[in-house]
Parts: sequence; structure tokens; C-alpha cells
Amino acid sequence: MNYFDQIDDYLFERLSESDRTAFEKALYDDPKLKEAVSDANLAKSIGEAAFEEETRRMVEASLGNTTQSTPIKKLSYNTKLFIYLAAVAAILIIVVGGYMKASEQDKVSAESLQYANLYEEPAWPIKRGSDNDQISNLVMLFLNDYDLSSLDSLKSINSDMAKYWLSEIYAKEGIVDSVLVYAPNISDNKVLRDRIYYLKYISLIKLGQLDKADEFKKSLPKDVDKYYNKYFEN
Repeated sequence: MNYFDQIDDYLFERLSESDRTAFEKALYDDPKLKEAVSDANLAKSIGEAAFEEETRRMVEASLGNTTQSTPIKKLSYNTKLFIYLAAVAAILIIVVGGYMKASEQDKVSAESLQYANLYEEPAWPIKRGSDNDQISNLVMLFLNDYDLSSLDSLKSINSDMAKYWLSEIYAKEGIVDSVLVYAPNISDNKVLRDRIYYLKYISLIKLGQLDKADEFKKSLPKDVDKYYNKYFEN
């Protein structure tokens, strides 16, 4: 039950006794719902207190008349009710929209937390003194000095290993869309293959693409290393 959809009915006492009881129980248990009702009720109270004066001002402004010399014809009850309900509806849309946005942020935060719990760093290469291992040197240059030019250099190397280490760097930084871009398809090295499967899977989770993550998991070969299987079985 989405009780946020019932805020308007609750405030205007349109709920049945049982629905009202259920709503108030949810109100007691959910601080966000309580805050949303409080905001909406405050807006309702302010609107009731200031409605007639604000209506007068709006009418005067629309007529270009800011003096008190010409009396303004009092609006009919139905007209006032229509304007008031429209204002309250707009306020409720803002309140509920804000809650939905906050809920989406909570969802993203939860997925980021799940990613943080799933992610484990690899055995990073050891920087060497020779130029024979350019990729390892570039990786360690980024890790030690946060030298962004090293990423450009890695991208310029046309090899699966360069792409693999790029995906590892992006995974460490939590830039998971780039992990999916650069992670190569490696079949001749089972250890790297399974590590890349793992990186792609947790990246999809952080992006909130849980259906794709599940489909990806189902497509994996049966001989995935048991070390990574513990993540895929969750």
C-alpha cells in the first residue's frame, strides 16, 4: 500500500474508518510519511488562513489595480473552492514528488552500498623499473599519483590487458559505466575471464539494472571459479 497517495484523502477526511486507522498506523511507523503529512497539513492551514487575501491580491494584480478605490467583487464559494483545491493539489504534487525523488536517491544509495560490499580490489601489478611492462607502470602511476594522463595512455594501447586494467581502475573509482565500456571479452585466460564477469555483474548492480544483472548471471558458463560464484549465487 502506498500511503503517500492517501495524504490528500486523509487531510480532507475522506478515508473510511478502517483506511484511516491503517493510514495512522503507517504514519506512526514511517517518519517520511509523517513529515510529508506535516508539510501538506501546514500548507493546507496556511492556504485556509490566507486564501481570501491572496485571491484578492491576484485579482487586483490581473486587473492592474493596486489601489483600494474600486472594491473587488467577492468570489463565489465554488470558484474559491476550485482555486484552493488546485493550490493544495499542486502542493501535494510537490510533496509527493519530493518523496519519490528521495526514495529514488535512497535506492541509488542502497545499490551503491551493495556495490561497496561486493567490490574487492584485485592484486594490482607491482611497478617495475624497466620499460618492458608499460601497462603495469601506467596502472601504478595512476594509483600512486592519481595521474589522469596515465588513463589516456592506457586507452591508446590496443590490447585486452590495457582494457582490463582500465576496467579495474574504473571499478575501484566506482565509475561503473566505464567498466562496462572497457572490460574486454577474454576467453583464453580463465582467471581474467571470471574476474571480468564479476566486474560486469557488480557494475550492473550499482547502475540499478538488476534485471540485466540477473540475465547476465544466468548467461555465465558453469565453470566459473567458485571464488566468484559466491557473488553470483546471492
